[in-house]
Amino acid sequence: MSARIGIVGGRGYTGAELLKLLAGHPGMELAFASSSSQAGQPLQPACPEWPQAGDEFVELSVDSIASQSADAWVLAVPNGVAADWARAIHRQYPESVVLD
Repeated sequence: MSARIGIVGGRGYTGAELLKLLAGHPGMELAFASSSSQAGQPLQPACPEWPQAGDEFVELSVDSIASQSADAWVLAVPNGVAADWARAIHRQYPESVVLD
């Protein structure tokens, strides 16, 4: 069984590096990668190693986290932004792991 990982802020440097790691990891799979500026755009330009050409960034906000789910959420967001995300994720998915 593989762990499903969600990346909030998948288009930035940290998100792109995480996508590279997930692309080749046998025990983890991408649940979603969000990007407010690149929602609907393919992942491969940000991560050429990404194996599925049809996968796209999704739009996600603190208020809409119920639209996605993951075993672990990685918050690759600017300084000072993660606290609101972490609180909302823990309210909606108390069993999920949140990494900032």
